[in-house]
Amino acid sequence: MHSFSILTLLVGLIYLLVAFIMKKRPPGQINRVYGYRTPRSMKNQENWDEGNRYSTKLLFRFGYSMLLLSVLGQIIPENESLGFIAGMTCILGSAFCLIYFTERHLKKMFEK
Repeated sequence: MHSFSILTLLVGLIYLLVAFIMKKRPPGQINRVYGYRTPRSMKNQENWDEGNRYSTKLLFRFGYSMLLLSVLGQIIPENESLGFIAGMTCILGSAFCLIYFTERHLKKMFEK
């Protein structure tokens, strides 16, 4: 299995596991241990609830996308070091997008 496929498969499964846990047991009160924690999401309970709901939805989407990339990565012949770099780029890009889109959503919803 290619390094790209392994990385994207593992991260996709982790994203889906975390999303499933957060869906079944959403964080209740604002805390510094569990949930989507940024200054904007921790501003008040309403932001907290919406930030966790929205980021969970995105985690499911990014998790399934990573699994799809993992399968597609098997089709394309790859160089191991290039595959590792591409995999890490996808992982970091998805983490950045998760934060960016959630923060944008919170700003749009609650800041007037």
